[in-house]
Amino acid sequence: MAGPTVVAIVGCGPWGLAVLERLHTAALLDARVRLVVHVIEPGPPGVGIYSEKLPEYLLLNTACGQVDLFASKILDPELECAFARPSFFDWLEAQAYRVTQYRRPDGAEVTRGLQKADFLPRRWLGRYLRLVFDTLARHAPPNLELRVHPRRALDIAALPAGERIRFDDGTRLDADYVFLTLGHGESPLSHSELRETSSSGALETLEPASIEPGEPIGIAGFGLTAIDSITHLTVGKGGSFVRTERGLDYVASGREPRLLQFSRSGLPYEPRPQGPDEMARRPGSLAHDGAAIRHLIDARGQVDFRRDLLPLVLDEMAACFSHVAQTTKPSASALAAGSPAAGARRGGFDPAGDLFERERVFADSGAYQASLLDRIASGLDESRRGPARSPRKAGIESLRELRELVRAVVDFGGLTPESFADYRRHFVTNIYRLIVGPPVQKMEEWLALRRAGVVVTPVGPNPRVLARSGGWTLRSTRLERSAACEASRLLSGHASPAQSVIQGSALLQNLTAEGRVRALDPSGTLGCGLDLDACFHPRTQGSTARRLFVLGLLSEGARSFNLYVPSPGSRLRAFTDADACVSEIIGRPARR
Repeated sequence: MAGPTVVAIVGCGPWGLAVLERLHTAALLDARVRLVVHVIEPGPPGVGIYSEKLPEYLLLNTACGQVDLFASKILDPELECAFARPSFFDWLEAQAYRVTQYRRPDGAEVTRGLQKADFLPRRWLGRYLRLVFDTLARHAPPNLELRVHPRRALDIAALPAGERIRFDDGTRLDADYVFLTLGHGESPLSHSELRETSSSGALETLEPASIEPGEPIGIAGFGLTAIDSITHLTVGKGGSFVRTERGLDYVASGREPRLLQFSRSGLPYEPRPQGPDEMARRPGSLAHDGAAIRHLIDARGQVDFRRDLLPLVLDEMAACFSHVAQTTKPSASALAAGSPAAGARRGGFDPAGDLFERERVFADSGAYQASLLDRIASGLDESRRGPARSPRKAGIESLRELRELVRAVVDFGGLTPESFADYRRHFVTNIYRLIVGPPVQKMEEWLALRRAGVVVTPVGPNPRVLARSGGWTLRSTRLERSAACEASRLLSGHASPAQSVIQGSALLQNLTAEGRVRALDPSGTLGCGLDLDACFHPRTQGSTARRLFVLGLLSEGARSFNLYVPSPGSRLRAFTDADACVSEIIGRPARR
């Protein structure tokens, strides 16, 4: 009888945990599947960047009711388990978790029971992820042996019928197949730390304690990482938010720096919907059947995103807008006349304008800041109403559902090279701004910080950033009446792209030097990871590593939209991709 199949998972954050869950389920479903699974992870297995040591003030941007790492409940309903498989929400309820709604001026906290739409501290997700790993380890069937290696892999060499992993302590491990599921934790800079930009452009970790009260600090970006940096330098320095009759106020500790925020676009991220975000679905929409784009899949390699696919995406956004507008405002039935996009524009929604906003020039700093505040206030109002009651939010949130159909056309070489670069630079960047923004709470806090004068945005969109002796000068480029300010330090408010993880990983640098993997985008400007075939095997010029699989952050570009925690619903793709790889290993038909 042949021995068991040996599988190694290198990097066991949430994506590595998804692979382990699929291997575990495969062994439960078929006793003939014999596996030895090696988990190679220097930190707590399963946790990744969601360390239990993170401060309570760093929040998820995924609602707690949307996270579940036990995919077998959905993908394998026939499986009967003798152990509990709780979702994140179910586990939190068992912990009697209570949500702090706000703090009163006297310091007392007002709490309530948990709701599925709540955005919770990341450290609690880390605890849940560890529970999932411990559950899988404790309930491994007899035909699956699980071994954990708390160390780093430095190299992976091809064997005649397998792979040999070399560790940082000099030891080696042979495996039949290896999954590379490295994420942001592989970067030398933590995903949740302050990251200072040096005059050479390199990023370095910065301790908040080294920043003086009132010190002018530049923050580049308006996304989630920028908001984390702001929170570190306000709440992390002893400040707090209280709710009064006027609304949410910030109570300064006196230790805060002065934060000068800017970005290339000058546009804020759209807040996530507050409350249940189920869409009022349109029968026959692209998000249901995809009939209107199936022919594009057959034209792989020849598709132009703007010409062929984008019009369908914009029409779907407009149709969702019109559908909700008709539901919430019966008099708006005229919006449906003509093309969906034309009807939506008549109703005040321009899908193309939201996705690809034209560069604006403002009269002065005050005009830009007034426009920014107006956009944030409007976005908060729509997020509180949600996609079932806000037509514009419905149109924007339809992008979340359309991601799967975009993947079907675009991924693994579906676009022409020129169109792929355009798609990555413009569509992907903007879709994250529209549907992967912060929770409402964080934007309310931003406005409170703005009113308190802690955060200012004086230089408008796309300022020139000039290094000078002892700091930086930020100078406007899109204000008719120019503005400038000085910053002693400059913080990066952007998440590290996959390319940064590749450059910061000794393992990936070694694999690249040996010709076993290569970057999908050699220029490093498109936010892409590794070059992969449609089965997630790394490929280089003339060769494919068929015993290696790459999933998660490092597959970004080959597979679109990977910056999420694997879960049901629109995030189930992580599990179905992992399941296809496991199917290849154990020789069963893939369920794609």
